[in-house]
Amino acid sequence: QSSMALSIGGQVFCWGSNSRGRLGLGPSFDHEDSVLVPVSVPSLPGTARAIAAGGQHSAVILRRGRLFLTGDNTRGQLGQSSRDIDWISTFYELPFQD
Repeated sequence: QSSMALSIGGQVFCWGSNSRGRLGLGPSFDHEDSVLVPVSVPSLPGTARAIAAGGQHSAVILRRGRLFLTGDNTRGQLGQSSRDIDWISTFYELPFQD
């Protein structure tokens, strides 16, 4: 239902269903049920090295190992309690230790 692409230069693009903010394109896209063309993710503070798309959430790992998540969190998919975050439309950092 949604797609992600990672450019050679480490830029992330998302398109498709934007239900519950899964594309991570920010509040300006919250009213968009779907995005028909690839859009560059605006909120990442660095160059990406890996991407993953789940059912209604997405993840990006930056080159220095930082993990960023967005989308639906009703079952804790974003590593937070659903009482704290129900869903979010911008990528936020989830600290973790290697």
